[in-house]
Amino acid sequence: MEKWAAQELQYADLGDARRNKRLISIVENLANQPSTSVAQASENLAAASATYDFWNSPYFKPSDIIAAQARSTIERIKEHQIVLAVQDTTSLDFTT
Repeated sequence: MEKWAAQELQYADLGDARRNKRLISIVENLANQPSTSVAQASENLAAASATYDFWNSPYFKPSDIIAAQARSTIERIKEHQIVLAVQDTTSLDFTT
């Protein structure tokens, strides 16, 4: 899983190499235990606290992370002649 996270987020530019490294660490921890809480998925209390601090950081936007993953996706797509872009057209309405 670790190799996947580092590869998927290789284009992340959060303004500081330490933030980029923290992002990969957070993704690895959460991906290794997807059904647990942040506190349980983190290696220790300090890592859990660092995850919450990271999410509250004013130094980058969520769109910066999405852009990194989008770029990785585009680079993977370039390796194939045919790409299936399957989408679910299900519409859900929970207003009532």
